[in-house]
Amino acid sequence: MTAAPARAVQYSPGDWVSYTDLRYVSSVAADLRFVYAGTTQGIAVVDRIKGRWGDPITTGDGLPNGNVEVVGIDRYTNRLLAASGASIYTMDQETETWQSYSVQGAGSGFKSIAVDMDYIWAEGPGIKVRFDKATGGWHSVNDLPKDIEWFGERGEVDIERSEYSFLAPFYVLGEDLERYDYTAATRSETSLWLGTWGFGAYEYDLLTRSGRHFLMGIAGGRADAICLDEEVFWFGSASPEAPGITSWRTEGDVWSYYSKERGFGILSNRVSTIAADSDFIWIGTEDGLTRLRKENGSFKTYTLFDGLPANEVTAVHVAGESLWVGTSSGLCVSARASWAPSGFDELRTWVNDILVLEDTLWVATEDGVFVRDIRAGKWSEFEDPEGLLAISTVALLADAGKMWFATWRGVLCFDGRSGKWERFTSPVYLPHELVRAIGADEENVWVGTASGVARFIKDTGDWERYGLSDGLIGAEVSAIVCGEACVYFGTDRGVTRFCWSNPFITR
Repeated sequence: MTAAPARAVQYSPGDWVSYTDLRYVSSVAADLRFVYAGTTQGIAVVDRIKGRWGDPITTGDGLPNGNVEVVGIDRYTNRLLAASGASIYTMDQETETWQSYSVQGAGSGFKSIAVDMDYIWAEGPGIKVRFDKATGGWHSVNDLPKDIEWFGERGEVDIERSEYSFLAPFYVLGEDLERYDYTAATRSETSLWLGTWGFGAYEYDLLTRSGRHFLMGIAGGRADAICLDEEVFWFGSASPEAPGITSWRTEGDVWSYYSKERGFGILSNRVSTIAADSDFIWIGTEDGLTRLRKENGSFKTYTLFDGLPANEVTAVHVAGESLWVGTSSGLCVSARASWAPSGFDELRTWVNDILVLEDTLWVATEDGVFVRDIRAGKWSEFEDPEGLLAISTVALLADAGKMWFATWRGVLCFDGRSGKWERFTSPVYLPHELVRAIGADEENVWVGTASGVARFIKDTGDWERYGLSDGLIGAEVSAIVCGEACVYFGTDRGVTRFCWSNPFITR
């Protein structure tokens, strides 16, 4: 039986916050201020005073394992407890640092944990143990105390008791009448807190019998595409197992979900790109271009039979009243307000990204970067001295008179005023040479790679790198959206918000 510090983090708590799929609740615990819901991908936190979600606790915050089977509270030391498999983790809530304790012979893991002044108690199938806070050692025990507060199975409220009959039939129905079973229950003062499997958490006031629903999380956790449309984020995953599309209205903290299974007119849950204009959200999927009309929430999907060069949509760009759509077999353009696409026979290749600058169209493809004079209708190939753009350019960025190209072999920057080229790659500038995304704000250029993020500071020309130890929830960064004071990274395990402009940030 061993104890060890969890993975150290090198940032100030609160600078980095990550969001993943937090809808599948296995355990609930409450103190005077917060309610903690242990889920399959982290700990969701409800601020009871504000009546809304607090920042979730994920592996990006140092939680050693996101699959939390039991969550508990050590009221004697102000620590949060989490059980996952054969380990118990404790977090000091003032410093937000984690300690990890592994127990040999725990088998399938712990189902219940409890805390008193001197010990942490834990029980699982075939195992009962006690952790001595003073000596730091685990010991097997024959009996467990009953007069202390338990979390998990032993601490569950029996919701089938007569006083909770208003909960019958003891499950909730979703928007499409799908069933979500209650999986956890705890009582705190006059509130009953319930977790569900797939539909978040509920609070019921036992005096009024009224309830509030707390739903949070990115469907499936993975985010390969992000779009920020005013106060609404849209997230999509390119995974074959993608369960659907997520929207998050930050005002009011409202999370919504859309999928082909729910009959919205979406033909595929696999999403590679999302764009927005004043009237529509455009979602590029494996099986067509899906359009959401904001006015009435209706969906429509366009496919090969509606004029797309191919069904697999890989890039979408809105420029004025024009909508440019890249696919796995070429490019087309249509009026944004009415679908009437025109294709380009000269460019029958896989399109990775599209950018329109005044009357010039830039297209990044697997065969190189091509430029079109929109007025003259002429194409030309844009080449760098080393020929790297021809390998595969995955993303384009225009910023302050410079063109940035994200490629499989690092980042290339072309200064249109001086004609100078620069190349930045791993290990000197980037954490990995395979670049997946690029974005910019007023002060920085952000580069997402297969193993972390790089930041180019425009004023100094310096580069900084960030990874899992800094606060990223996932190493593979495939999408970047820059806000006014924060930047959002879409990763293989969720979305991380980094408030780089915090004046108190640890650099």
